[in-house]
Amino acid sequence: MYKVYNFVTDKIAKDDIKNIEKYLSEKFCNKDLYSESNLGFYFNEETGEITAENDGFREVIHVVEKEEKVDEIKEYFLGETVRLVYNVYYDPQGNEVLEIGLYDLDKETNILGYIFEEFLRSDIESFLREE
Repeated sequence: MYKVYNFVTDKIAKDDIKNIEKYLSEKFCNKDLYSESNLGFYFNEETGEITAENDGFREVIHVVEKEEKVDEIKEYFLGETVRLVYNVYYDPQGNEVLEIGLYDLDKETNILGYIFEEFLRSDIESFLREE
């Protein structure tokens, strides 16, 4: 369950975090990276809202309009979500040691494309087809 966490904390202990995003892309698939993140992305078919949840805080990323195309929505999603933090790692004293941003991780892994395709696209397409 904590494969990614253990891997990163081991790299921190060895002071080998310079290319951590590249290491993560080589070692883990996007499914594992997303399942162990502090993030959640959701689409509400009643309101048309795409939301991001990060450490219990939820914010609206985009409100889908019926006339939009899925590829336009995806581009907007990719542009807005890169500013979020993937995960923060702390030392035993509780001091922040490493913050991995989604922008840097996405450059190596395309995790945001994976999230959109795997968790959002079908619900958005269904929403757009409804009258």
